[in-house]
Amino acid sequence: MHRLGNAHEAGRTIDLSTVLSFVWRGAPLAVFMALFAGATAYLINSNADPVYHASIALVASQPGSAYANLDVVTPPTIDPAVYRSALLEGTIVTDALLRVTGKRPSERELELFLRTLRVTIESQQLSSVIRLRVAHGDPAYAARVANAIADELIVWDRERARRTLSRGVSAIERSIADIDAEVTRGVDAARAAVLTTLRAERIAELQMVVDTTASAVVVGLLEPLRLATPPERPVGPRVVFATFVAAVLGLVLGYALALVRLALDRRIGDRETVTELTGLPVLAEFAVRPRSAHRLSGETASFLRTNLAIATRGTRPVVIVVTSAVEIGEKDRVALSLAESFARSGQKTLLVDADLRYPNTTKWIDVVPGSVTPFETHLAHPDRRFDAMTVSVGSRQGFDFVPSFTAAPFPVDALNQGLPACLEGWSARYDVIILDSTPVVPFADTLAIAPLATGVVLCASVRRSHRDQLSDAVRLLERAQVRLLGVALTELSVARARRVAAAERPIAEGERQSIDPYRTSISEPRRPNSAR
Repeated sequence: MHRLGNAHEAGRTIDLSTVLSFVWRGAPLAVFMALFAGATAYLINSNADPVYHASIALVASQPGSAYANLDVVTPPTIDPAVYRSALLEGTIVTDALLRVTGKRPSERELELFLRTLRVTIESQQLSSVIRLRVAHGDPAYAARVANAIADELIVWDRERARRTLSRGVSAIERSIADIDAEVTRGVDAARAAVLTTLRAERIAELQMVVDTTASAVVVGLLEPLRLATPPERPVGPRVVFATFVAAVLGLVLGYALALVRLALDRRIGDRETVTELTGLPVLAEFAVRPRSAHRLSGETASFLRTNLAIATRGTRPVVIVVTSAVEIGEKDRVALSLAESFARSGQKTLLVDADLRYPNTTKWIDVVPGSVTPFETHLAHPDRRFDAMTVSVGSRQGFDFVPSFTAAPFPVDALNQGLPACLEGWSARYDVIILDSTPVVPFADTLAIAPLATGVVLCASVRRSHRDQLSDAVRLLERAQVRLLGVALTELSVARARRVAAAERPIAEGERQSIDPYRTSISEPRRPNSAR
């Protein structure tokens, strides 16, 4: 399998430098989110009303020895969690608010109040502690409501004992009624005697229960440990704590958004991604320029020229196809800057606007139609020799240019029929021939002319080119048995481009130094599959 597949399957390796790079790139968004969240929390909490917590504690246990000489009726023992359910789901809170405010709360008011009520239970083997906490802006009101809720809970617990006695009386009365009904239906003498005795026993039991109810002491399982008192200091808002927590959450959210954006971002981003994705060397990295500026960095163009000279050493003339994956604007300025760089080095250079669909290079150079023979005429009459226009570079150097003015109806056919003969004629006059061709993925023009060239330079924007588009372009060129020289990146940030230029400046000054010492600065260009 070729290197593109291996590089793509290997994926990116997450190391310390990758993490630090992500932290650095995500820092602006994360810091903004942290500052925004912290400032918002500070403003909200600074202007919020103070909040007071009033607490009361109840203990749930069996009655003590104080009732030793009395008949004591207690409710059945229940799980302490039932008290929480009774508070949050029953009518205890409603009755308590009615006692304090004098009016029954609406469902919405009750719902809002329950959000301020906290119930905690500390279960032990012999007893449990139930703590109630009420939050409110008025400390006295919070204390009154907490005590009222505790009182209603104690009353509810005692009512459970009374309901137990009532249920006992009702059960005995139903038993007596069933006996009377059976006697009324008619039974034999033996059965009647049994029922009479049983009825007398039930009446005695009923009388005992009624006497017990009248004389017994009803005691609940709950009693207060301490009453709630109005708190002196508010517990909120905690401005510093809330601001700190909000800032930390904003920071985490910012990096989370940066991570999501990175995961969804299919753009190239950097040269490491290009190298791992395609297995191709990065020949040059051009800084971002205004859209109206058609010339890129001359120093970076010199670096690109030097790397191409290393990759094509011993070949004359050098025919270079400059293309891109999908974007049209990525390649035109690279081709123009490369032609200027070759011309400055003293080599006879020809730049051809071979993009018969979108001839942007001709627009960059601002050629007037009719002033020079267009590329379409060259292709139509390859046996004839036409003069190219000269574009000056500085005071003494220049390169020749063959423009294209209009989109051709059948570009691929025109290129297949005329370009081989044109290249044969140009090869005798020029050292370097640069063909600015159409993007690879949407059009077949480049696949038709690239096999005639020494090699192909694939241009890609770190901001607009997508990874899958670049991979598709490399696969198409490999399938066409094309020699891929490398990738020229465009639209780097100014700071990144400066760091690259500082690190690679000796190579960019190839016209003043021998290029041999820098042979190891570029990997071997990709060969067609059949050559491997």
